Amino acid sequence: MRTSITIAAAGLLSLASAGHHDHALFHKRQNNQTDQCSTVWSTWYGEPTMIPLPPPPSSSSSSSSSSSSSSSISTSSSTSVVPSSTSSSSSSSAESTSSQAPAAPSAVAAIQQGGSPGTNFFGQSTGSSGMNAITFTPYTGSSQAASQCMDADAIASAVRAINAQGFNTIRMYATDCEQLTYVGPVAKELGMHLILGIFVNSPGTADSDFATQFAAIKSFISSNGESNVDAILAGNEPFSSDHATVDQIASYLQQIKAAFPSIHVSCPLTHPELSQYGGQLCDLMDIVAAQIHPFFSTSYVAPTDAGSYVESEMNLMSQICGGKPIFVSESGYPSGGGSYLSQLAGEVEQQIAIGSLRSSAKASSITVFSSSPDGWKLAPGVQEYEAMFDCLGLF
Repeated sequence: MRTSITIAAAGLLSLASAGHHDHALFHKRQNNQTDQCSTVWSTWYGEPTMIPLPPPPSSSSSSSSSSSSSSSISTSSSTSVVPSSTSSSSSSSAESTSSQAPAAPSAVAAIQQGGSPGTNFFGQSTGSSGMNAITFTPYTGSSQAASQCMDADAIASAVRAINAQGFNTIRMYATDCEQLTYVGPVAKELGMHLILGIFVNSPGTADSDFATQFAAIKSFISSNGESNVDAILAGNEPFSSDHATVDQIASYLQQIKAAFPSIHVSCPLTHPELSQYGGQLCDLMDIVAAQIHPFFSTSYVAPTDAGSYVESEMNLMSQICGGKPIFVSESGYPSGGGSYLSQLAGEVEQQIAIGSLRSSAKASSITVFSSSPDGWKLAPGVQEYEAMFDCLGLF
């Protein structure tokens, strides 16, 4: 993960005007590996602020207030903020955990008791998870260098495991590894629904990336039908790391909608991305697909407040598009691997955060990230927590 810090000094020390957390992981493997996969995931969560420490053990008030204002919308620069190292975070672990402990029993209990079947954002059953969907990527391996595609049996097994844990909808990011071929029949057999994705990697290759994957989706829908395809998403936070231009994404949205007028189309965006480019994209998207991760907020968000933080961000992002319907295309929390700013990754923190998302009033519109361990993302410079968002076992 590429990180840097920019300090502006003019007699006073201040942080620069825009934050750029480069969540530089791979939803597909790199070009020098087999299958020629090249998808990178990069996330930008807004203007950095002076980060408060987690509340002390004796403090139990107003933790939710930080969640509603923690993401800033400024997009005027690409300054990055260095996340706290794993070693430095260990000293604050006890403080963070103890300050959140009083709320842990109810949050964890909510997970253990299971959700109630309901209707998700797309009008389908949530299953017992109570959530909109969960994300899926078809890769294995303990590092980027050792990553490989799952075979047909492994993908089928993964889809069945997702369904057994109470999810009826899967979000996919791309079409490589024959994932449409292998996921489709099992999903249909189980009565599951799909959110399909097209990933583009850079403005120079985006058009060919789109053409190849869109052709695969059209072929899949031709044979599978579209009755269980709820949405097609073009790109994944494409502007924060220059994966595509806004004109390219606009064109892709128009092409998808022209081919499939009855299927929802959107582009998953962070709050700052939508703030900057919404004027050009809102009218082309049927729905808003929001990437909202409490763990990567630039202000401290307690795991107990993960749900309220996501709700607040959803409301703000929907307003940018004139109140257009919004769902969360990614949200989760890592079970270990260190800390990002004042957010601490850990098993207890993940349980509490996922419980908070699950008990949120917006739970049925939240897509959980992710369904499996992502060791295949690890490489020198990649923070360990990036591979530890898997939370399927908590459902």
